[in-house]
Amino acid sequence: MLATVGLFFDNAWQNGLNQWIKASGSTLSPLTADGNFGAGTQVATVALQNAAGLAPDGIVGPTTRQALQQQLKTSKSSSAGGTAATTGTTLKLGDTGQGVVDWQTKLNQWLHATVPSQSQISTDGSFGQATLQATEQLQTSAGLTPTGQVDAATRQALATALASVSPNRG
Repeated sequence: MLATVGLFFDNAWQNGLNQWIKASGSTLSPLTADGNFGAGTQVATVALQNAAGLAPDGIVGPTTRQALQQQLKTSKSSSAGGTAATTGTTLKLGDTGQGVVDWQTKLNQWLHATVPSQSQISTDGSFGQATLQATEQLQTSAGLTPTGQVDAATRQALATALASVSPNRG
C-alpha cells in the first residue's frame, strides 16, 4: 500500500527514521528530512516495521510511531551495555537483553495464534533452549532452514505470520 507516498508531513518522522537507521546499523541511506513522504521514507518505514515485528504496510500510524520510539529506546539501552540489539543483530542461543525479550514476546503471540495448546516461552530476555526450539518451529513453518538464529529473514517470517493472524496494523 503506497497510500501515504507523496504526502507532506512533519520532518520529525524522517529525523526519527534517520536516528533509527544509524543506531540499528542499517544499510539504508539516510533520508533527506524534507517533509515529503517519498519512496525512501516508504522503504525506511517498511524496514522499521519489519524490524519491530509489525505488518510491513508502510503506513505511519500510532503503532508504527510507537515502534519507532521503542526501537530508538532499545538501541540506546543496548549501546549502553546490552548484549543483543533489537534490530540489525542476529539473535542466537545465549544472547540476552531487551532484543530477546521483544523476540520472545512476538514469538509467544505467534505460538498462541498457531498452536494454542503449546506452552508459552518465558519472556525473560535470555535466549535459551525453549526460545531456540520455538524459533526453529517458526522457521520450519515459514519454509526457512531451521537454524534457531533470529536473522532478517526470520524476523520477516514472524512479521508476516503475525500479520496474517492479527489485525494489528501500523
